[in-house]
Parts: sequence; structure tokens; C-alpha cells
Amino acid sequence: YQFSFLVGGVKGKFTNNKKKIIFPLPDTDFDPTECAVPWKIFTMENFEVVFATENGAVPTGDPTLLNPSGIIWLAQMGTAEEPKQFYDEMIQTEAFNNPIRWSDIHPPDYVAIHLTGGHAPGMKQYLESTDLKNKIVQFTKHKILVSSICHGSLLLARSIDPDSGHSVVRDVNLTSLPHWMEDVAWNVTRLTLGMHYRTYEQYCEDEIRTFLSNPDVLFQVGPSSLGAGNAFNHDDAFVVEHVQEGGGGFLSGRWPGDAYLLGYKVVDALLKSTL
Repeated sequence: YQFSFLVGGVKGKFTNNKKKIIFPLPDTDFDPTECAVPWKIFTMENFEVVFATENGAVPTGDPTLLNPSGIIWLAQMGTAEEPKQFYDEMIQTEAFNNPIRWSDIHPPDYVAIHLTGGHAPGMKQYLESTDLKNKIVQFTKHKILVSSICHGSLLLARSIDPDSGHSVVRDVNLTSLPHWMEDVAWNVTRLTLGMHYRTYEQYCEDEIRTFLSNPDVLFQVGPSSLGAGNAFNHDDAFVVEHVQEGGGGFLSGRWPGDAYLLGYKVVDALLKSTL
């Protein structure tokens, strides 16, 4: 995957009207790595990334991660140097500074949707949006690839198909921030940050499981390690792929340490879909 990233291996494979990837975001508190690393990979591969916020406001990442101090700094839980560089580059782009509204997202205009994660309070605007959940249902009905990471998978799982009455991932192999990892982050930080690392009382994994037809089979926790992948080494990264008959499908990661591999796999899946 890193070879494609470095040389732009997908350039020219898509027509101008079929190479856009949409990134819906909250106004604040999204995870910088989970947004900026896929953005960097996709734009290096000549995809056009379109950003969207609820009312067209320019978004900002979680400041606790961008400017870590105290226990976040001591525990090395802030945004790593390279993803921070990508974030700084991303926020200077015209696309980032001119997001469309969530209501203006038209799924057939895109080859994929990327659902960024994050855990801080500002994420609730995004995770609880009826508008976004309805849009995600439309993406799945159009069989457009869905990429999700961390709490982005929670937004995906909360998206209920009105025709079936079930989540769009009811029968999908999926991962998200695992219970054990969320618990570690919360216990390390709760004395100084309270519930900052617990978006809801119910853990992310635990809620997602309630939407799955067979959670013990479909939900994949991944390795019990805090090792993170990077641009050249994916040994510690974990991404779940669910192939969907007729196109589209789902790719999901757990946390920032999976962001590089997730980005590469999205590009690979989109390339294969054009062959």
C-alpha cells in the first residue's frame, strides 16, 4: 500500500465526475489523525476530498489532541508529528475552508464517504445527526463505499434503513474503538479530564454490538495492542473489510493507529472497482 501512496498509483484511473470522496465532520472535536491521514492519502492519489459540516462552518479538530498537555502529553496520546503536519496542511486548503452543508450532500456524486472518529463532546453534533444518518442510508442504497474509523463506526451503526427497520450494518463485519481501548484511555485521563474520553456512558463497541445481528461474529475487536501503524509499517494496524455484492462495501478501523492502513485499503478498493 505504501508504494501506491508514494507514487500516486491511482492517478488518472477515475473520470472527473466520479472521483470525489466526502468527509462529513462536526464543527469541532473530530480526531485530527483519523481525518488528516486518509485525506493526505486520498489527495495524493488524485481524489478530490469534499468536506461537509452541519451548516457550512469551517471545522476544527480536537484541541486536546492537537495541543496536548498534562496527562495527554505524558501518556503520548496527542496527535503524532506526521499526522499533525498533514492536519496543518489540510486546514489551509480551499476545500477545508469551504465545506458544504450536510443537507447538500448528494451521494451519487461520490465514490466513497469517510466517517472520521473522535471522542470529545463536540462529536455529539455529528454522532446524533438525523440528517447524516439519513445520508448514510442513501450511500449504502447506492452501493457507495463507506469508510469509518473509531466513533465514525458508531454513526454508521446508528443509521437505520427505514425499509428494513435495521441498521445498515446489521449483517456487516465491522470494527470501531474497542471497549478495552476506550476504557484504558478513560482511566488514564478521568482524574483530570473527567468524561472527555468517554463520549457516552455506554462504550462505543457496546452500543454498536446492539445493532448487529450476530455481534460475536460480526464485530471484530482486533489485536490487544496499543501499537500503531504508520506510512511504512502496518504490522500493528487493523482494518476490517466487508465486501458487498454489487459494489460498495465497508472498511473500518479502530483508532488513529489504523488510519494509514484504512486510507490505503480505501484507495485499493476503489481502484479494483474500476478494473
